Order: sequence, then structure tokens, then C-alpha cells
Amino acid sequence: MGMSIDNNMSSNGEKRQTYKNCITILWNDLYKAIDHYIKGNHNAQDIKYITAYLGGCLFWIIAFYDIVLKVIAPQRYPETDEIKACKYASNLVKHNEVIISHTYSDGGISFPIGFPVEINNIDILWKNGCLDVIHSDQKVAYNNKFADKSVKDTLQPIIDLMLKA
Repeated sequence: MGMSIDNNMSSNGEKRQTYKNCITILWNDLYKAIDHYIKGNHNAQDIKYITAYLGGCLFWIIAFYDIVLKVIAPQRYPETDEIKACKYASNLVKHNEVIISHTYSDGGISFPIGFPVEINNIDILWKNGCLDVIHSDQKVAYNNKFADKSVKDTLQPIIDLMLKA
């Protein structure tokens, strides 16, 4: 016996929770994948997981914004530069562009050695956007808000906003 799904049965609250669940799951997986890469041997194979989780996370952030938040409360949830940056980043992923890189953060050891000793940390950063798109404001927003910044640090406030909405 097959299941029948009635699209009219889904309330706005259920729809909103479904989007939030998808964002939460993918964000947690992205966060873990980045931490695994940073704490591990920085294996290039790990980047594919980071990219996959990042692409999925961006998809659900944009879907939640466009389908739920923009519809129910456009004045309360205007399309910010952060949302535009997410849309541009999502386009980069869809066009198979490399959007992340890793870098060593400031710190290190100098001589004579002083205490406490600082060890360089690795972080995953957004690369500069070079893809031309119809909505050039998205590219500008991406380069201003995301490029050369930590993926986790830039997405965390957006995730927080989505989950509180």
C-alpha cells in the first residue's frame, strides 16, 4: 500500500520546521567536517565533504529565506547583504567553482620564546568571487561579506537568524 501526500496538509509551522531541521543538520555536518579537516591532516579529500555540506546548507538557507521568510514577513526579513552573499556562494557551488581555501591564522612562535606560546591555527575561508552573474549586487555582497573570511564565522549569525525565525 502506497502513501499519499497531500501538500495542503502541511501547515506553515511544519514547513518552517522542516527547513530549520535541514539547515540544522547540514550546518552541524559542515561544522564537524571543517573541524575534522582543521584538526586532522588537512586531507584534500575532506574538502569534498566540506563543499557538499556547504552547498546543501546554502541551498536550505536560501530556500527558507525565499519561500518562508520573504513571504510571511518581508519587512521583518529584508534581503540583506548576507542573504545576497549566500545566493552568490550557492551559484558558485552550482557552477563547480572552488569557493573555499584554508589558511593559517595569525600567531606563531618568535624568538626568544615567550609565554604563552601561540601556535598557528588553520581555518577554512571563502575565496574571492570571480563568477559573473546577472545580479551583480550578490557578487559585491559576497566579496564584501564573505571573501577571505572564515566560513564558520560568516555563516553562524545567518544560521542563528534562520533558526530563531
